[in-house]
Amino acid sequence: MSSKMATGNTSMRLSGLEPDPEFFPTPPPKAPRSVTLNARDVLRTPYVALTGGLSPEEEAATRLHSHKVPFGSRQRIIRCQVGLSNRWQLPCNLDFDLLGSAQARKAIRTGFNETLKRIMTEDTGVSRSEDAKSDALSLPPAVPPLSASHTTRADYKDTRPSLCLFKSGQKVMAPDPAFVYHAQKVEEGLEPDVALQCLGTTWELHRPYLIKSGTLSHLLRLALEQQKQAEAALDLTEKKVTGRTNMLYPSAFKQSHSESSLRKMAGEKVTISLDVKDELVTKVAFSLALRNLYFSEIEVNQEMVVGLLASASVLQFQSLFQKCVITMKNSVSSANVGKFYYAGHKFRQDALVNICEQWLELNLVPNLGSQIYLRQLPQELLQKTLKSPRLYTFNEYRLFRTVLYWVFLQQNPNIQMLPAHNTILSYFNSLPKRGAFLETQVGQKYMPVFKSLRLHGITQSQHLEELCQINVLPQDWLVRVLSNHHHALQNGGDMPLQTDFITQAVRFGLMVNDEDRQYFGEIISRYGFYFQLKAVQHEASIYSFYMQRVKPSNPALSFHTSERSSFSLRQDREVEYKITTQSVIEGKWKEFSLGPLTHKFGMTNRNHKSKILKACLPNHPIYVTFALLFPSS
Repeated sequence: MSSKMATGNTSMRLSGLEPDPEFFPTPPPKAPRSVTLNARDVLRTPYVALTGGLSPEEEAATRLHSHKVPFGSRQRIIRCQVGLSNRWQLPCNLDFDLLGSAQARKAIRTGFNETLKRIMTEDTGVSRSEDAKSDALSLPPAVPPLSASHTTRADYKDTRPSLCLFKSGQKVMAPDPAFVYHAQKVEEGLEPDVALQCLGTTWELHRPYLIKSGTLSHLLRLALEQQKQAEAALDLTEKKVTGRTNMLYPSAFKQSHSESSLRKMAGEKVTISLDVKDELVTKVAFSLALRNLYFSEIEVNQEMVVGLLASASVLQFQSLFQKCVITMKNSVSSANVGKFYYAGHKFRQDALVNICEQWLELNLVPNLGSQIYLRQLPQELLQKTLKSPRLYTFNEYRLFRTVLYWVFLQQNPNIQMLPAHNTILSYFNSLPKRGAFLETQVGQKYMPVFKSLRLHGITQSQHLEELCQINVLPQDWLVRVLSNHHHALQNGGDMPLQTDFITQAVRFGLMVNDEDRQYFGEIISRYGFYFQLKAVQHEASIYSFYMQRVKPSNPALSFHTSERSSFSLRQDREVEYKITTQSVIEGKWKEFSLGPLTHKFGMTNRNHKSKILKACLPNHPIYVTFALLFPSS
């Protein structure tokens, strides 16, 4: 009756009349007042969400509805839409919200353009230039991506809420909803009976599925043994106490007996803890690894395969570990070769390490050399690759330029995009001129890398001029290179100082990556002698590779080459050469080689061509390397 009277009074105040309250429904509650955010609040919101706090809008919503929600009640988490694309705000921590975390991190990475800054300034009345100064002092430091964070139990020692599964009246750490959803989907109605505390989060698990993990099985056995010992000690104590009070206080005996039964029932849920110290194990990767305990077929996320591999190693989850290794072997690329190589060494996967090394030997110059991922290569791996006899490069100068880019990225770790070649040259030109870069204290550690290069293979004048201008190499290195070139030109191309073909032959590369073309060729020059490198496709997968000498009057030579370059008029030139092809056949790298051989290349059709290397190569690309050395003749 009171509710009806209240409704009538409300209707009367709204309309100014006195209607019958029976015919009017109760008016809906008023919508909560909108929260006005300024530019500072908008910038702070994703940082606050990622660090576990509440944004200004969420704080206002919490204060508005706090009197309506009973404390401790479990509610359904509802995502609050606050815009057409900003859907990540939730009234709780984002540790388990994968979509929310990703969108929050995207909001941090994406800066505001000038147009948006002006709009924010006009709408909120806050000066962006003044607001930026205060944000630099008030905003927390940038939160690293969740997939790359490292959290241990020690980090949550003081801030983590207490966990108690056997007593009432205390706070219980909420399990990870993202994981619980997948766990409940496997066994409907089956209550979890194991609580795993790890990385500051609690995962509720089921005992039958823990057998796949050697670590969790061992922890569960230890916990059950401790629980049995505690129950046995408790039963012995209760027998001594109840033996004396049974006859005098039968009601008290029944109450204590019921409490003991409740404790035993609650004791069926076991709590185990796992301390993880591996920096590769993240919350998201660990959650995905636990999910695979419930699946008959292993599911591996390629983007997080390194974290899954580390989590599988911690959990001793062998099937997941092997699946991760297989996935990594089949997905090596420029973006992950450094990470995969590090993981292979850390977890002693020699096959994975070899695949990374083979991929790097062929793709260091043509692929990785022009990408920002070049900075991920450790120095020992780069040096080992440079010394490999299977290393592919278009020419020795391109290999030198790749090493120069790598040094630039090591010295400028904050650059997020590889700049143009002229910009990198300008950087080295701007260094102090007191001495060469490799002779300074900073550059001495890069000395072994540059010693692995074959600088005598750089002969073009513009490339030699670049080596002298950037002031990277010591002066005695440059003098030795230039004097060797002068001596070779004066002696008909002889290279007496280069006698070891394996470590000193000059390399030229030819890449076959187009199935529609049947002919590939490139002209190279060496001390006035010109050669044409050829690759000819005869059938579907049959190729021939060879090299032949080119006459000065050959129309294949460009006008610039004919006008500016020097030519040797020697009728024959003894050349030691080797032809090598590498390609993927049936998932494995295959190598076909011819040589090293020695041949006198002349001007006539009888002796102007080398021997032919034929190979069946069904897949592209095909990496062809021609190695040359001019002995004294």
